[in-house]
Amino acid sequence: MFEDKYDRIIYFDTETTGLSYKTNRITELAYAVVPKNNKIEWYNDFIKIDTAQPYETKAAEITGITREYLNTYGKDAADVIHKFHDILFESPKTLVCAYNAAFDISFITTEFARMNLTYDYPVDFLDPYTVYRDIAPAPHKLNNAIDFFKIENVQNSHNALDDVRALFAVTETIQQKYNNLDKYINLMGYYETFDQVECPWVTYVPFTIKNKIPLYDAHNYYVNSQNVTRTINDATTERPIYTTK
Repeated sequence: MFEDKYDRIIYFDTETTGLSYKTNRITELAYAVVPKNNKIEWYNDFIKIDTAQPYETKAAEITGITREYLNTYGKDAADVIHKFHDILFESPKTLVCAYNAAFDISFITTEFARMNLTYDYPVDFLDPYTVYRDIAPAPHKLNNAIDFFKIENVQNSHNALDDVRALFAVTETIQQKYNNLDKYINLMGYYETFDQVECPWVTYVPFTIKNKIPLYDAHNYYVNSQNVTRTINDATTERPIYTTK
């Protein structure tokens, strides 16, 4: 489905010190670069965090990543983020895929901004979490998608590399079973109570408006409703808008 439009797909996942991109940091960044020839390149880096950086106990318990481990095996954030940025923008024909992508994108774009990096051009995003919500009943975590599709040999372990392998398998399975993934490019559902960085070329639709119809159809209702008070181009929104150069 995507072979004619994209030269490659990048699947990525982050583990973090907490849920807020404003106050927390990335502890692990993993990604797979999948070109048309399917010779996959895997990357996985742990990132050192400052001793003054808050690290939520629950986040550490979920990931199993400790400060001591990061101090021993972690790399400088600038090296990891710059490498990811360089790889991300090697080709404009790149599709970027993450599960619950709004979360990971918020952390990545915030790291870009801290290091004076920008999106060299608008990259296309696909969020299989948004897609999966239109396929199966709740819950919709990555491990639920693995179970639903009966995918073997992958797991949602909250290790970023494991989760990227699972993300790749789930996305491939969805692509094989359904023929509408193109309608989800640059379309993301979101919870209105969740704070996130937004890319202006991406359409964000609150999950609360969905009523037994695909989100891409719910989007039409959303943007045409007279009750809409916010759109992606609304300069008055309090949500951070990330722009290109």
